[in-house]
Amino acid sequence: MKINGIDRHKSSNESGIAKRYFTLSGNVSPTWNAFFHEYFENYHSPNKRKLYLERNTIVVECSLDEIQTQLDLLQVACVEIDKRCQRYIEQEQEQRVAHENAEKEKRKTADEAYKNLKF
Repeated sequence: MKINGIDRHKSSNESGIAKRYFTLSGNVSPTWNAFFHEYFENYHSPNKRKLYLERNTIVVECSLDEIQTQLDLLQVACVEIDKRCQRYIEQEQEQRVAHENAEKEKRKTADEAYKNLKF
């Protein structure tokens, strides 16, 4: 997920603290949304501003003077959130495969026991 622009129609023209709408390159998944919130809950910096997701847009309350700083911070955050999402997806896949393999092994063991039954 990348920031690919700013919505000039929604973003305030005021120079002081106001809402700026950065558009994202794709639709935000529930997983990406969760990692976004987690990332910024744990992010501590004097440059941190109030921000939130609104569909495929990140809304930041900042001044025009600091908009580039906020964009740079958000671009770094998007890269890190993407990495976390990818790791999460890979771990989920590994767990799913391990569970399926364990179930197959249980089935194989049970089938062997069933074959040896003498009726």
